[in-house]
Amino acid sequence: MEKQDDGATNDSRLVGIIRKLKKIFSGLFLKSVFTRKAALLTVLVFVFLYAIIMSYLSLMKYWTFHATAWDLGVFSQSMYTTLNFHTFFYNNLELGSHFHVHFAPILFLCLPFYAIYQSPTTLLVLQAIAVALGGVPLYFLAKKEFESPKHGVAFTALYFLYPALHGANLFDFHPEAFIPLFGFSALYFYKNEKWGRYFTFLIALLMVKEDMSLIAIGIGLCGFFGNIKLLLKKRINKSVIIALLTIFIGIAWLFLAFFMVSQFVRLDGYESLWDYGYSHHTVNVYGEFGKGGPLNVFSYIISNPLESITQLSNPPSQKLIFFAALFLPLCMFAFLDIPHILLFLPTLLELMLASNPYYFDIAYHYPFQLTPTIFVATVYGIRKISTINKQVSVNKKTLTHVLLVMVMATLITLLFTTQIVMQNVPLTVNKTDEMKNKVISLIPINTNPHILTQNDYFPHVCSSKYSYAYWNTTSVDYILVDICSFWYHNQIPASDEYIFKYGEPQKTFKMLIRDYIESEEFGLLAQADSLLLYKRGYEGNLSLYSPYTRIINWQELYFINATLISDSTSVSKKILLHKASSGFGETFWYGPYIEVPPGEYEVRFRLKIANLTDEYIISLDVFDYSHGETLAKSSIVGYNFSKVNTWQEFVLPFKLNEFASQVEFRGLYVSNATDVYLDYIVFNQTAPLIKFVSN
Repeated sequence: MEKQDDGATNDSRLVGIIRKLKKIFSGLFLKSVFTRKAALLTVLVFVFLYAIIMSYLSLMKYWTFHATAWDLGVFSQSMYTTLNFHTFFYNNLELGSHFHVHFAPILFLCLPFYAIYQSPTTLLVLQAIAVALGGVPLYFLAKKEFESPKHGVAFTALYFLYPALHGANLFDFHPEAFIPLFGFSALYFYKNEKWGRYFTFLIALLMVKEDMSLIAIGIGLCGFFGNIKLLLKKRINKSVIIALLTIFIGIAWLFLAFFMVSQFVRLDGYESLWDYGYSHHTVNVYGEFGKGGPLNVFSYIISNPLESITQLSNPPSQKLIFFAALFLPLCMFAFLDIPHILLFLPTLLELMLASNPYYFDIAYHYPFQLTPTIFVATVYGIRKISTINKQVSVNKKTLTHVLLVMVMATLITLLFTTQIVMQNVPLTVNKTDEMKNKVISLIPINTNPHILTQNDYFPHVCSSKYSYAYWNTTSVDYILVDICSFWYHNQIPASDEYIFKYGEPQKTFKMLIRDYIESEEFGLLAQADSLLLYKRGYEGNLSLYSPYTRIINWQELYFINATLISDSTSVSKKILLHKASSGFGETFWYGPYIEVPPGEYEVRFRLKIANLTDEYIISLDVFDYSHGETLAKSSIVGYNFSKVNTWQEFVLPFKLNEFASQVEFRGLYVSNATDVYLDYIVFNQTAPLIKFVSN
């Protein structure tokens, strides 16, 4: 009985909390707290705060080297060359105009803003502002349909909390950022039958990219089937005509876009790539579906319906997460009004049919394409369930409860997806990244130098006509590489354009960099930890220098015949233990196979033992796996330890005259004389090698 009473008490407390939340929410939205002006002012405050916060996070991502060449570098270099070299959105990543990849006339709108301050940071701020402004037309639409400024504000707040919007906003820059602003505006004017303004924003929306035609087709289908009762009576009105015209414009724009892309493909000299409609691009997105180009995707779906259905749910876990992240925050209300499902259905099918995982991931920019149509469909889904006696007017109390549930659902979804959408963006720039930015500033970017770098550093040097990521087509003056970066070890494959012009690359990026350095034509100009800047013909002292240092613990090591245990004296609170009872002559740990540039180094192993002994304990070494060479080694015996259960460091110095790609720090042939513990290994550069000199 007592347990039941306790449970009842807990249940009553929970009910009480929910009632308080409902009371607060109802107090805000059932009473006349907001005037129309106050409501609009609140939305504008949301816009301002969202733009500021997202601008800051995007800039932090940029300054900490989490932005990438694909696609921030693509658009920034395209605009830079257009303004300064009178090319037509040319960039070295696509080896031609961006218009031979996508038809995106909206980029002309971005040019004046970019001209004010020619930097990728301009595009990041512009994107945050554009996305934030999308909340304004959404507010006006929701206010009208809910017949309440207060509920319009509440629904607009959901837009600014929407998890998929954050992921899209933080992934570099894309012209798709204008979709919410233009999409909501077009739909608002469509619903209000302001046809001139509607078509203005519809054309602006179509100018974003070729597949915006699917949104236009969706709007037209929604308008057409929304008047189905009228059509069944063999009557037609202006709304039906506009809907049919919208479908026609969408289809016509799609063909126009394909034609324009085909012309730019030919102008850039890639005629053979236009194989039944740029098939090398659609194969990358749709796999078998994409063979034969975009038009073949449609015919394949029609002729292979069962395979298409299978493709919609494959891979199941990723596509289910994507679907849930899009619709669960709004409690699936977008599916309650059938004509309005058609708003987002064409674009949803476009993304869900893809085999390329980027297309169904909320950490990328594709959710922009669904955001306005899902939100507008949700508005009409809410109206569907909140009408009274089949009247159009909205039941305010029901609406308040619905919005309360949506706020909770959005916050819960945001909680579970924060790590995905935030993409590990740091909130500040640390000293190492500050130093790296200073190293990059040594490149005289205003002189258009020839630069070779990698994916995460290209945006910082893309304001040069001759900057390249991975695959250069001219000689280079500067080489900028971060040997600890994911993008140094996992290069982007050469594009079809590069292979078409220059053939399949015979060397990896790392091999190419080593060849350049070992050619003796380049000297080390500056170094910031793992970031190296080489300059052709340089032989002077380092302009900037901070040593390459790493602390390696159990998380990066491979260990066998060892146990991971807790230890309060450890920095990580976890250490590796080899028990004496485990045997003699075994490997304790090895790895982590890191890239090490030429220079002088020392490695410090932090060890302790359980019992004092004069016997042999363990062999430590530094091994270059890429060349099969031992760089340093030492045998540790019991009397090297002064105390038991006390950490001591053992140092191994070594020198490298060339790049080593797989260096490991090993503990080998451990004895059974005592328990042996490893806390961490410190790898530290003591002197760099400024210029490679062959033996």
